[in-house]
Amino acid sequence: MKHLSRLFVVLFSLALVGCGESSYPPNVKVGREPARGLSPTDMDDAYLAALADWTRTAAQERLAETYERNRVPPEGRRGRAHVDARYVETGGKRLAVVDLAYTGSPVRVARVVGLEGDELVTVSCTSPDGAPIQVLDPGSACGEVVQEVFFD
Repeated sequence: MKHLSRLFVVLFSLALVGCGESSYPPNVKVGREPARGLSPTDMDDAYLAALADWTRTAAQERLAETYERNRVPPEGRRGRAHVDARYVETGGKRLAVVDLAYTGSPVRVARVVGLEGDELVTVSCTSPDGAPIQVLDPGSACGEVVQEVFFD
């Protein structure tokens, strides 16, 4: 139950990413929420699997809503959300990286989730043309924001 309540905190924070004004590049959004007791030891394989499952489910729901809104018949609904999640350990921190892509669409999204002080921070980066997103390369827009948020 402890992990479940903390997962809901993460999920809520992911839902809020992208709200409001930002000083970051337009393809990069940063969300911050109180960690509410989430600790680095809670970021285990079960947490990562739950984060990936939630991302996949939420993406499929948004895709279904888009099909409905655009009146696409069921036989024309071929898109599926594909999610890959992993941890990266860098600079003494463990960060969850969730990659999201859709069948039939070049759009890709990478989310980096980690703890910074008493906050749960999510950096979401979008690639509208399907180019790989370099989340740790400080020479990329996404990597620059990840560096700033988690290591500066």
